[in-house]
Parts: sequence; structure tokens; C-alpha cells
Amino acid sequence: MMNLGLKSQADTILAECASHTYDLSDEEKKVNYEKIKALKDPNDDLKKKVIPFNPVEEQAPFVLE
Repeated sequence: MMNLGLKSQADTILAECASHTYDLSDEEKKVNYEKIKALKDPNDDLKKKVIPFNPVEEQAPFVLE
């Protein structure tokens, strides 16, 4: 809206949005963190998997016959 020359209207909307924020309590943060941890798949751990990279052949063209 600011690019369209409507700076005052945009400032009003931004101020209204900033006044309606919701802060989570520590208990709500803990509950949400536990929910996120429960969604994690233990079999999907990329830190332990060895992903083969071929840096020597990285720039090699793939040719079809």
C-alpha cells in the first residue's frame, strides 16, 4: 500500500495489527514445544545419515545415447 501512495492507511493497518498481538505464557510455550517434539519422526534424522556426494563428478555432464 505504501508503494501506491497510501502511507497513512498502511500505517493505520500496521498499528492495528501490532495492537492485536498475543503472547504465549511459559506453560503454553512448553505445551506447544511438546506437541512439536511428538510430531518428529525419529527415523528421519539427517544428522546421522551419510548422504553420498560425488564432488569429483559434480560437474560431469549426463549423456544419453
